[in-house]
Amino acid sequence: MVLNQLKPDMKNQEPLVGLTSDIADLFNDKETSDVTLYIIDEANQRHDFYCHKFVLAARNAFFDNLFSLDGDSKEVFIDKIKIQEVMYGFLNYLYTNVLQDGEGKYRGGLIAAADAYEAVHLKVQCGQIDKSKLTNQNWVEMLKFALKHQEEELINDCLEFAGEHIEEYITNGEALKLDRETILLLLDRDSLSIDELTLFEFLKTWVETHGEKEPQELFSKIRICLVDLKTLKTIVMPTGYISKEDYLSAVEYFAIRDTDEEPVGKMHKPRSSSTKFHWVNNHESTPIKNYSISNASRTVTKELTTTWDLIVHSSSVLVRGISYWQIRLDSINNDRSGTVIGVVNNRKHPATNYSGICGLGMTGTGYNAQDCGSFNKGDVVGVVVDFVKDAITFYKNGKRCSQGHNVPSKMKRIWAVVFLYYSSDQISLVDEYALNELKN
Repeated sequence: MVLNQLKPDMKNQEPLVGLTSDIADLFNDKETSDVTLYIIDEANQRHDFYCHKFVLAARNAFFDNLFSLDGDSKEVFIDKIKIQEVMYGFLNYLYTNVLQDGEGKYRGGLIAAADAYEAVHLKVQCGQIDKSKLTNQNWVEMLKFALKHQEEELINDCLEFAGEHIEEYITNGEALKLDRETILLLLDRDSLSIDELTLFEFLKTWVETHGEKEPQELFSKIRICLVDLKTLKTIVMPTGYISKEDYLSAVEYFAIRDTDEEPVGKMHKPRSSSTKFHWVNNHESTPIKNYSISNASRTVTKELTTTWDLIVHSSSVLVRGISYWQIRLDSINNDRSGTVIGVVNNRKHPATNYSGICGLGMTGTGYNAQDCGSFNKGDVVGVVVDFVKDAITFYKNGKRCSQGHNVPSKMKRIWAVVFLYYSSDQISLVDEYALNELKN
């Protein structure tokens, strides 16, 4: 009997009942089928699979989109699958939610098929979903799957990814598509790479876009104590979304925050972010037009020689604890006076109030830089920001090259930053090292 005449094999699986069992029985039923999917194998042989549009569309985003655009199609050529058994296993999974991979023989082919045809659930079943596979395009679907199946590790990975990329997700408008449950999960997190005012303004837009009838629960999770008092009075309170009780609590916090008295409550707790980050454009000032960002947003290349006012900063904001990252100098001009690696406390005015390890010839004149040493092509510069000791320390190739600079009192929020000047200068983020591996 040829493979495409087989029915789903439910042997050794938990029995399917009712509607689920009936849908499984539809697979490869030529009489009820309304669309034929076919592949051409390596021997140039055609293999047909008799399917149902409503099942495929309900179970898979690729087919949902396909049939929305062309609902009259009777045949669909699946060009990215060449192996009959893989196609069978792929479709069988969509009909039964059961993974059949020939005892692992076709696992690689199923993973490739899941990649090609947006079958996130199948990838999870194949054990191929981890944090490195998350993107701005798939984390929401993965989170929904993880919540449905109570996959706690995947839930945490999805929320951690979202927290690290939340600002760019809001900027590109995709965050407005999030549902209420996901918004609440994000607002509850202590780790979000975004300032609280931007988060508040996004939430206001989301609430008004969706016509939210009970916004109080959402806005109660905004940590208004992380917004300065002037902004709180002039921008936040006039919206009417923050209660008087929360406002008075914030005013009380501002009155005691510089004393030894410890405020109590989550609304006073800063949101931290992972030390791992990627480079983003300084979209709050002049948009960068002379940089290219590549390699999963970890590599920055200067396209043209311009002024310093254009920078690249980290996606994550650092507010507490100890953070460490390393940057490799892939390519720098022989006259390296235009390269600076360091930190800033204000992305809107990046040319002031920064500390950094500077290139040869860069003494900081005119830019308040702290000259911490020099570097050459191939060197790896490490930066440690220690909020516990209020210190910023720089390393070159694992060796300390500065005794540490005090974190200025006004630098309560810090972004990693790179200044490049010369055309073709290039830097890349590299893997982190444990702090105890650094040489004193």
